[in-house]
Amino acid sequence: MKINNKPLAIACASGSFKGVFAHGVLSGLELAGICANAYAAAWISGSDCDR
Repeated sequence: MKINNKPLAIACASGSFKGVFAHGVLSGLELAGICANAYAAAWISGSDCDR
């Protein structure tokens, strides 16, 4: 099997249940040896936490 290393950047939401799920998936990927070169998280205006 040929391994093709390419740059990887991952962005996800923060401050919501979806963001918590995404961060859990990212943790699982890192445990499997898949790490990104850059990570970003953004607050979603109008989310449930704004109320």
